[in-house]
Amino acid sequence: MRSRAAQAAASCGAYVRVMEPSASSSGVLAGVPFAVKDNIVVAGAPTTAGSLALDDLLLSPTASVVRTLAAAGATVVGKANMHELALGVTSDNAGYGAVSDPRHPGRSAGGSSGGSAAAIAAGSAAFSLGTDTGGSMTIPASFCGVVGMRPTHGRYAGDGVLMISQSRDTIGVMAHNVGDVQFIDGLISGDTTAGSAGTRLGVPQGAYWDQIDDAVRGAAMHALDELASHGFELVEIDLSDVQARALEHRHDLVGYEAPRALDALLQASDLSIRSVAELVGEVRSPDVRAALAGFVAAPVGERRYRAALRLRRDLRAIVKHRVLAAGVDALVYPSTPVVAVELGADRAVVDGHESPLFETITRNTETASMLGHPMITVPAERDPDRPPVGLTIESLPGSDRDVLATAVEIERVLRAGGSRRMPEAAS
Repeated sequence: MRSRAAQAAASCGAYVRVMEPSASSSGVLAGVPFAVKDNIVVAGAPTTAGSLALDDLLLSPTASVVRTLAAAGATVVGKANMHELALGVTSDNAGYGAVSDPRHPGRSAGGSSGGSAAAIAAGSAAFSLGTDTGGSMTIPASFCGVVGMRPTHGRYAGDGVLMISQSRDTIGVMAHNVGDVQFIDGLISGDTTAGSAGTRLGVPQGAYWDQIDDAVRGAAMHALDELASHGFELVEIDLSDVQARALEHRHDLVGYEAPRALDALLQASDLSIRSVAELVGEVRSPDVRAALAGFVAAPVGERRYRAALRLRRDLRAIVKHRVLAAGVDALVYPSTPVVAVELGADRAVVDGHESPLFETITRNTETASMLGHPMITVPAERDPDRPPVGLTIESLPGSDRDVLATAVEIERVLRAGGSRRMPEAAS
């Protein structure tokens, strides 16, 4: 009989590699199955970052985050599929196959951590690890109707990850409900404080709500109405200028760091491919090939990169000032402007109008990711016959446990979480 991971690999493309679980009878997570995105190192298995060009890349040691969870008794059931090289938001992987939402098979699981979300939605893992550069945790969680968290940048150890942006990338956690994410966060970070659940929520205006499709708007507005009726105070907050500047410079950090990180990886490996210029011809996914070619043809220079780092510092200060001035505990907004796109789509459609896929899907996640803020997505659409819609809760750096505590209460009001798989508290 095939394992649930093998079934998920076959049915929705959740895994590039199914692994034989190593049974553990000890530890707080004894025998709990989890999936690991294929750009995170698990010694003994190739770490391909979703690219057949790296299919022979064997790295060690296992990433610290994975070792921590294994020491608690959890067992890796597979390496999760992803958008090739983490350079996209659909996980339409031309080498290992596209990842779909298990409950809506014709729709994308999102990306780049699509397999990590699909593994949860398919029931093949109790939790999963992914990575996030510009929304790669919250976008797939939203598309698949699960919970996904991007922690404060630097909260989790970053070793053993094939990063494309050292200034933005972080490991994140997905699960069936916020409580389970909260538990795993405590194990990984060592921070098991309860956190303070906030009830005064800032609702950013402008592009967070402009040009979003009716399904997203309807589900998100209904969720906010429910929160208001249960005692949450909703306060409008203007971050439109911050969002506009973040979107204008969205490619500057990754455009500088990604080709350098990939060059360093290739040159340190035993692979025959030695540079990004050579890698261009080996990747299978057309959009990723175009991105790599762009890195080579129009490189981001040192001056532009340093300016982007300064901009990030300035925008962090502006957001902190406005959040504190408004007296809000967290920000809340739709995770994505659209529901999951159809498999193979290369454009997004909003109100009957086509728009660029990547730029549209990442519009609401880009700012928090660039600034390194913690954010978590919870399901806002409860009708299983409709495509999922996610609601994101975001706050200032270092407030992860407060964000989680707030998300627990929001999930309770929205009655959106799946059943618990973890103990009630990490200790």
